[in-house]
Amino acid sequence: MADADHAPAFWTSVATVFKADPGVIFDLYNEPHDISWSCWRDGCMTSGGWQAAGMQSLVNAVRSTGATQPIMVSGLNWAGDLSAWNTWVPNDPQKQLIADLHLYNFSQFNTQASWDQSVAPTAALFPIVAGEIGETDCAHGFIDSLMNWFDGKGISYMGWTWDAAGGWSCTNGPSLISDYSGTPTGFGVGYRDHLAALAGGTAATTTSTSRPVSTTTTAPSSTTTTMPTSTTTTPSSTGVGKAIVRYRVVNAWPGGLQASIDITNTGTSSIGSVSAPWSLKFQLPSGVTMSSLWNADWTTSLAGSSQSIVATGPSWHRSIAPGETWSVGYVLQGSAIPTSCSLNSATCVFTIG
Repeated sequence: MADADHAPAFWTSVATVFKADPGVIFDLYNEPHDISWSCWRDGCMTSGGWQAAGMQSLVNAVRSTGATQPIMVSGLNWAGDLSAWNTWVPNDPQKQLIADLHLYNFSQFNTQASWDQSVAPTAALFPIVAGEIGETDCAHGFIDSLMNWFDGKGISYMGWTWDAAGGWSCTNGPSLISDYSGTPTGFGVGYRDHLAALAGGTAATTTSTSRPVSTTTTAPSSTTTTMPTSTTTTPSSTGVGKAIVRYRVVNAWPGGLQASIDITNTGTSSIGSVSAPWSLKFQLPSGVTMSSLWNADWTTSLAGSSQSIVATGPSWHRSIAPGETWSVGYVLQGSAIPTSCSLNSATCVFTIG
C-alpha cells in the first residue's frame, strides 16, 4: 500500500497540476495487497514498520485541490478482490469513485460464480473499470467469458498489455501482441475480435486477421428499451436553445439499474458557460434512491414524496457545445423513469430508449 509519508503529498501535487484537465482520471494506487480492508481504507502500521496511507487519505488529498474528476480505487489482492469494496468504500464528496479491478485466469476470483459473488454487488452500485484483464495460456477462452459477463453488467475493461519487448509474450505478461506491427497473440486475437464484434454490433467470433485495434474499451451492456416520446426541449430566455434529452437504461438487475441521460445540443449556441454551467433537473418517485452519479456535480433533496435531483456541469465541462452530446450516468436502488425534466430552467421532455 502507499506510504503515508509521501503519497498524500504526491497526489496533492498531481491533482493540483491536472485538476482542470477533463481528460484525466486519477488512479490512486496500483494493486494493493497483503493488507486488510481496514488498512486499505484507513491506513495502518505495516509489518515492515512503516505507516501505510489509506485510500481515504488519498481521496482527500485529490479533493483538497479542488479537483473533481473521477477517481479509480483498486480492490485488494492485486486489485482482483472487490468482495468488501462496498463496505469499505472511501467517502468522496464529489461522488465520483470508480472501482478498479484486475482479473486474470490465475486470479483469486476467476470463475463466473465468483464474479457473481464478489464483483456484481459493486457493479450494482458503482461504476467499475477493469484496468487489466488477461490470460497466460496463449488462448482467449477465459477473457471471452469474462468480457461477455462484463458486457452484461455494464463494466468497462482494458487488455493487458500492448508490449512486445523485454520478454513479454502470451505466457509472460501476458502480451496482446507479438511484434510492434500489431500481430496479435492468441490472447490478443480474442480481445481484438471481441472489440471488433462490439463495434459492429455482432456476436464475437475468432478470426485470423492481423489488423491491430485499440487496447482500451468502454464496453456496451444490455439495454432496456421503451417506445420513444417527444425529442426536444422547450426553448427559453435562459440560453438553452434546442436540445434532445434522452433517457436510457444501460443495465438492470433485480432491485436496481444503471441509466444514462444524454443531452444533445441541437442548437447553434452553447448550453451553459464557465460562469453559469448547464443544469439538468429531474425527479424520482418515493422509494427510489440514487446511489451514485457521474459526469456532473449533483445535489438531491425531497420535493414532497419525490426525490429531486439537480445535476450541473462539472468544472471540466461547464457547457455543451452545438452538436455535442454529454452523458450523465447514475445508479438507482429501485427502478423508475425520471420525470419533471428541466434544462437550464426550460421544461424538457425525456426521449426514452
